[in-house]
Amino acid sequence: MSNISHTDTNIAPSFRKVLNPWKDEAVTFLVNNLREMFKSADQVLLEFADKAQNNKIQGHFFEAMRELWLKQDNVIAICQDGLEKNIFRFREAGSIGPSGAGDALSLVEKESFERNLALQTIASQAEKKFYSTLYELTQRLAIINSSKAVAIENIPASPKMLADIFEKCVEVIFVEKEVRLVLYTLFDRFVISKSIKNFEDLNQRLIDAGILPSGHFREPPLTYLTAEYSPATWVRGSRPNDGRNYSLGTSILPIPVIELPWDHMQNFWELMTIHHEVGHD
Repeated sequence: MSNISHTDTNIAPSFRKVLNPWKDEAVTFLVNNLREMFKSADQVLLEFADKAQNNKIQGHFFEAMRELWLKQDNVIAICQDGLEKNIFRFREAGSIGPSGAGDALSLVEKESFERNLALQTIASQAEKKFYSTLYELTQRLAIINSSKAVAIENIPASPKMLADIFEKCVEVIFVEKEVRLVLYTLFDRFVISKSIKNFEDLNQRLIDAGILPSGHFREPPLTYLTAEYSPATWVRGSRPNDGRNYSLGTSILPIPVIELPWDHMQNFWELMTIHHEVGHD
């Protein structure tokens, strides 16, 4: 795990008053929910042991329960330290752990990659599920970050950040692959899936601090190319109607949709049409 501490020393004092209390709550959330996760893991493995086909398989589950019981405090402490050090990494756009990209993977590294792919999948699914909230957060954090863009993965305590930290932490646990996957599933249930409340809370705190209040925030329009001769716009809150028959019920558009003739791409100055069409929203 990286030894670099991504501190908040470069953040304006007014913003530190917003971020630091939230940071304490996010760390507390992680610690408390990891403890709940380990309690649930003990119950799940006990159920597996009761249903085991033979004594040998049952013994593996009991050994795994003992391993988790012995290592859980260490894992929680490492996770807590990792989050505290990396929670504001959006300031440096850093990442957790060594890169290793482009290097040949050893057999051990390949096994680790395959084993931990589940965590990255969990994080990716959470990012899609929480996208609207996370997107708003990137826009508000960019203002704190001297107008520099903030990637979703670098949001404080983002799903990917939590997954990266947990991936490093569980390396101290020696259990069968099946037990590790059980642990990952519970990590998703008790930590990742519940982390949406943290992002909603941080968004609200930033709004209360005057950073992109809800009424001032707009998601970008959906823009696509068409064979038509002129551009068209369906404004936010309208019902699409292009002459075709759709069964949309009472559905309305949550964002503007802009239709551009494909030949606008041949003359870049015509792309200014987008700015004009956005004005209709």
